[in-house]
Amino acid sequence: MASSSVQYYSFFFLLLLCTLATSTSSDSFQPKEKHTHLRFFFHEVESGPNATIYNVVNLNESSPSYTFGDIHVVDSILREGPDTSSLLIGRAQGVVFDVAMDRNAGLSIITLVFTAGEYSGSSITLLGMVVPPTSSERTVVGGTGQFRMARGFSLNKMILWEEDYLLAEFNIYVVHYENLGVSQLSQ
Repeated sequence: MASSSVQYYSFFFLLLLCTLATSTSSDSFQPKEKHTHLRFFFHEVESGPNATIYNVVNLNESSPSYTFGDIHVVDSILREGPDTSSLLIGRAQGVVFDVAMDRNAGLSIITLVFTAGEYSGSSITLLGMVVPPTSSERTVVGGTGQFRMARGFSLNKMILWEEDYLLAEFNIYVVHYENLGVSQLSQ
């Protein structure tokens, strides 16, 4: 009899330890919300062998300007500064749809892929309207790496728009969670 009560209490004690270990490990994970302001420059080449935007659907082939219904793919350059020799920090990759019948305006879905610096290996995805040559505001709809569960907004100021070249300053205000690793997501 004594042996069965020792087994019972041992089983109960082991069950209690497992329960505490499980609740402690999941309760100890408290992601910390972080606010980050990023500032960098978007460099886009519109034609030639080094073009970073390409018109894949052109509904008005007789006109070189963008028209309603056109679709463009983008793989533009992100640099630390406005100068073309400043540090390359990543790429802006995505799609722009010309969606306005009465003006030059596009709906853009762009992922900012960081390849150098503090945020290398991370990305932020933006969604919103672009109306060159004016400034634009877009929504941060997500991110990867250090920007997992990102949300926020982007303010983009057009600095220069010449025949084949566009330069814009990007200021991104993003809320994300620091130290949100893959192992924590599976808990």
